[in-house]
Amino acid sequence: MRDIFCHFALVVLLITSVVGCTKYELTPVAPTHEHPSLEDMGDGSYYTTFYLPALWSFDDAVRDGDVLDVHLEFLPLAHRVVAHSYLASLTIGENYLLGFNINTEDSEDLPSMKYLLRGYSSLGAHLKHEFVVTVEDRMITEIVAVPDYSSGLKNGDGSKDHPYLISSANDFLDMCDLIAEDPSYGRGKYFKQVASFELSSNMGSTTVEEGWYCVPFAGSYDGMDCEIEGFAFNGLRDAYAKNIGLFSTLQNGAEIKNLRLDTNGMSGISENGGILAGAVADNAVVSIRDCVVLGDISNSDKNIGGLIGYAGNATVVIDGVRIGMHLNSKGTADTGYGENTGGIIGYAYRCDLSISDVEIDADYLLIEGGECTGGLFGLVKDCDMNINKVDLERSVTKDITVVSGKSNVGGLIGKLYLCKSDNSTMIRNTSVVFPISGVDNVGTIIGHSYNSGANGVVDIEDFYGSSSITGQNSLGGFIGYAQSSGGCTELVLNGDCYFGSINSNKNAIHGSRFVGGLVGYVGPNTSFSLAAAEVVVAATMEAVETCAGGLIGQADGLALNLHKGITMTSTSVVKSPNYVGGVVGYMNGGYLSGGAANFDFEVSGCSNIPSFSDVATGFCSTIKIESSSYNPTYAGGIAGFVASNSEVCGIASSVQIKGSSQVGGAVGAAIGENIALRNIFTSGNVTGSGLEIGGVVGRIENGVTLYNSINYATVDCGTTGAEIGGVVGYSKYIDKIMPHIYYCVNTGSVKSCNAGGGVVGIAFYDMKDYSGTIMIEKCANFGDIEGINNASYKGYSGFGGILGNSYNSNGAQVAHCANFGDLDIDCTVHGVGGIVGAIGTDPPGIEFLEVNNFHVWECANHGDITGDGQFHCGGVAGYMEEGSSAKGNHACVEGCYNWGDIDVDVDDTHGLGGIAGYLDSYAEVWRNINFVVLTGYSSSKGNTGRVFGEKKGVYTNEYNYYATNGSTSGYAFNHNDMYKSEIFSELDINENETFWVMKSGDPHPQIKNCPFQNATYTPKE
Repeated sequence: MRDIFCHFALVVLLITSVVGCTKYELTPVAPTHEHPSLEDMGDGSYYTTFYLPALWSFDDAVRDGDVLDVHLEFLPLAHRVVAHSYLASLTIGENYLLGFNINTEDSEDLPSMKYLLRGYSSLGAHLKHEFVVTVEDRMITEIVAVPDYSSGLKNGDGSKDHPYLISSANDFLDMCDLIAEDPSYGRGKYFKQVASFELSSNMGSTTVEEGWYCVPFAGSYDGMDCEIEGFAFNGLRDAYAKNIGLFSTLQNGAEIKNLRLDTNGMSGISENGGILAGAVADNAVVSIRDCVVLGDISNSDKNIGGLIGYAGNATVVIDGVRIGMHLNSKGTADTGYGENTGGIIGYAYRCDLSISDVEIDADYLLIEGGECTGGLFGLVKDCDMNINKVDLERSVTKDITVVSGKSNVGGLIGKLYLCKSDNSTMIRNTSVVFPISGVDNVGTIIGHSYNSGANGVVDIEDFYGSSSITGQNSLGGFIGYAQSSGGCTELVLNGDCYFGSINSNKNAIHGSRFVGGLVGYVGPNTSFSLAAAEVVVAATMEAVETCAGGLIGQADGLALNLHKGITMTSTSVVKSPNYVGGVVGYMNGGYLSGGAANFDFEVSGCSNIPSFSDVATGFCSTIKIESSSYNPTYAGGIAGFVASNSEVCGIASSVQIKGSSQVGGAVGAAIGENIALRNIFTSGNVTGSGLEIGGVVGRIENGVTLYNSINYATVDCGTTGAEIGGVVGYSKYIDKIMPHIYYCVNTGSVKSCNAGGGVVGIAFYDMKDYSGTIMIEKCANFGDIEGINNASYKGYSGFGGILGNSYNSNGAQVAHCANFGDLDIDCTVHGVGGIVGAIGTDPPGIEFLEVNNFHVWECANHGDITGDGQFHCGGVAGYMEEGSSAKGNHACVEGCYNWGDIDVDVDDTHGLGGIAGYLDSYAEVWRNINFVVLTGYSSSKGNTGRVFGEKKGVYTNEYNYYATNGSTSGYAFNHNDMYKSEIFSELDINENETFWVMKSGDPHPQIKNCPFQNATYTPKE
């Protein structure tokens, strides 16, 4: 046996009177025997012995020499509630030697900490006294006596079956006096309140000015639905005004249930104040059940809660609680704004929290704080939390804000701070129905969700929010600001989740910047999981400065998959002067998907254009973008602005959008590198009074790829708008990666005052290295295009079935496209064409002639051109700028055909042609076919022609065939003979190196690579 000697405390009872209570003091003395001891049994278990103090005696008489079996209970004063139980052997003698086994099959280990030690003999005799013992290395090293509660409380013995009965204020004070002197703070003792009573403001006080003097509590208190009222505290916000409540702290093992509290007012608390308790002790396990907590806490500073001010490293269970209170911890000019104010707990740190069945009592709740203010919690940091069945609903007048603060303000949680990867946050079956206000980071559920470096999950299920949220920055219908500084945070929504306005006369969310129906601002490394959720937003979101979205105001590195169960009602409206979107106002990188089937023209074919309902199978934005207040710029049915390293796909928009400039049916503007926009489908009405308006995207710039997308919306300029396209309004290339558009279709009408295109309105390049403006390929237009006369627009511009204008910009490439829309142009522009209007730049110097200016090839036009305006007009190109003296594709239209009539009465300064209206020097047209006898052609007018009209200088006109009403001769053919392939011998039909193919039964030669040339589109009724 290995004997280990150590000192422990023998008990000497000294009775003194302090503030009207009995106080027990203990004097340690040295042991006189070789105990305690510990023996390692060699099998992982231990046998420990120690002497009982002489004070320890039994209800029944025992004799020296008796050996009794004694059941020991070690109730932890921290970490857990359940006792450690052991069967011990007690030898009765002069010193009462007690020994027992630890860590056997029948007994667990005994960790080092403090315990309440109690026991009873196998005969049922209870040990008369209880002790607080200190265990170190499995040995009892210190013993401190617990006072005899029967000296102050006469009814009951403190057991579960016979609790001490509290029937008056004096009984409660006696209990507090005993607890104050109990090192276990009433651990393991049971109290039952059998009558309501009032605690006067100064009962038990150290000074009358301070009021109620509170003590720690670790017992079980059953209020039996009775009430304690009247207690109060009036502090000076100093070091003494801490841990203030009915109890100062709830210690390990504390249980409070069936109690109704109504304080007479608490104020001047500097730190940790709650109506029930100032704090929960470290490593405590406590529960609060079926209680009603009412009252006021005012003019206080930090960690103020309706129930509890602060809980750290604890397990807290709150169930069946009703709260009705006014909390005010705004702070002062001297102390600054208060911190951490919540209707349940002000500040919870490293806790395991379980909150269920919480409601507002008597329709009364008002919480005013500074930093971190919430309806349940002010600040929750590094906690595991489960919130279930919480209904915070209060009827209010229009001028009342129920929860208000400075920054980080939430209907449930002011700030949620995740620190570890195993932090779990679950919020289920909750509702918040009242107005909320703050300055920054305000949300109906959480004001600010912050992840400091670990992967974390916030799980929200079945939430109903009806609120009016006001503030300045980062305001959200669910979360104000979702931020991750290191690890990743996943926001999971499940079940039915709803957010709407509490008052139809007020905006649901109104702020300055970053406003969203779901989240105001989403930082990097935050993803959303919405697959199992049905989400409804029915509200008006307004940002008076910038960044408003139907779901998110601004997102940095967004990861969001939507589906058709995510809806925004027809009454929902988004308002902001700029960066306003049906889903997100400003998307700064990331991924946004609508969950639509991966429609692909290359797979399904291009012969029949599907209807909107056929392709819009996933999420569809139906929100209204309001223009009456702001006439916004950067406005889109999905996103107002999309920046570099972003992808938007599989998503639909059916919206009514009115704005100024950079307005799109899906995206207002996409500017940057590595941007992919695919499988986007838009319908409704898109109207812009300014510039850069598109059915899908208002403006694209640099490295943007747009493909497999269809616009069904009407795109309208009003009376002033320009640079308008059925798919893209304005495309710009500066000096990096040229924008690329392919497999895109427009079916909606396009109306513009200047520069309009069925696919792209205008393409611009700033001529830094002459490498190119835009690549448009395998696209089609079925929408009619109308040019509106507006005297304020003059100069070079154009309208085209595919591309309206790239004049003054070189390098535009249009290939394999088809136009079926008619063009009716009543304004004066540079050129109008069935494929391109005005294309190419007038070079600044002779050296420019050696590089590509533009290239149009393998395109088909079926649209007619009419109008009262003055312009050059052609079946393929209206105005072609000059090329190079070296023959090549420097300024070229080749391998194209025209099937559209041109009925325009051009004046002497403008040209009209079946392929091109005007050819500048060294421009090239070759291997094209004009299948139409043009109405506007006149042999008496030299500026009209069956292939080209007006020309300048040297040009190339080779192997271009054209229809006439006469006989076939040279490149002219009778339009009734176009089915004869031999007529077109110079086109090398069906050869490998040719643009043209023709098989038996074809009505005329077909372009080899023009997938939409025979396509049809039939709108559904």
